[in-house]
Amino acid sequence: MKNWVRILRFAVFLSFIVHFLLPAKADFSLLLPSESVLTGWETREAPDVYNPPTLYEYINGEAELYHRYGFVRLVTQTYYRSDSEDSSITVNLYDMGSPENAFGIYASYRYPDYQYENLGAEAIVSEYNIKFYQGQAFVDISAWDSGPVYSKGMHLMATEISKKIQGEKTAPEITTLLPRKHRIVKTLKYHPKEMLNQSFLGAGIEADYEMNQDRGTGFIVFCESDSAADASVSRLKTFYQNMGDSLVPDEQSEVLVIFKNDRDEYLIFCPRKSYILGSRGFKRIKTGQILIQETGKSMAN
Repeated sequence: MKNWVRILRFAVFLSFIVHFLLPAKADFSLLLPSESVLTGWETREAPDVYNPPTLYEYINGEAELYHRYGFVRLVTQTYYRSDSEDSSITVNLYDMGSPENAFGIYASYRYPDYQYENLGAEAIVSEYNIKFYQGQAFVDISAWDSGPVYSKGMHLMATEISKKIQGEKTAPEITTLLPRKHRIVKTLKYHPKEMLNQSFLGAGIEADYEMNQDRGTGFIVFCESDSAADASVSRLKTFYQNMGDSLVPDEQSEVLVIFKNDRDEYLIFCPRKSYILGSRGFKRIKTGQILIQETGKSMAN
């Protein structure tokens, strides 16, 4: 089994290097598409740059979410139609510090019924907007209006930016840990900290599943060590007991911790080396147990 905790630690280290050691000019400005390849579009001012303390000035309502995912720097540029005073497309380039964080912020926007295209690693596409991620970049392109001119302009800008980004056009490796079978498409998410809304837990991934007409969520929590995973499981057990959920005996393996809430939904979890594997929200114990077994197999591959 690969040591995904080490991979995450290295990603955090790289984020530190980018954030604190690289010079200020090492931003994403060079990724902006050139006017020479954007027929009919032009810039009328220099791009704006925002860092962690100033991000609230640009996206006050969402800045906290971006900070949670390790935001490093934002470069934003508006392109105007050459024959119009108001018609415009705005490009926002977010340096998220690591591929995991870029995927995480992108995945926080996606839903199964959205339209997707193969731009970067993956893109959400609508009449007014294109969002995609690639490497440690999260790209958000918004049009002033809808129509063929704006759609073509947004796609051209997205394509040019993707060409300039260094990084594979693939999802981070941690997204391969949860099993694909029975997974509801586009529900996989990465959380950089506080999994299960617990301050003592670190990063993790989760996705929704439907098995035999039973729907719930599978998850993996990344811990610092085997002993840390064991200790976190004990703290989780105490937390849910104090919440009043019913502790259900594990009649099969005696390894799983099983709780049932007042909505007749099961929460099941167990330590596995430096991880916590789990499921929640299923109405049948067996469904959650099977998903945890399949997660263990997926991690071993």
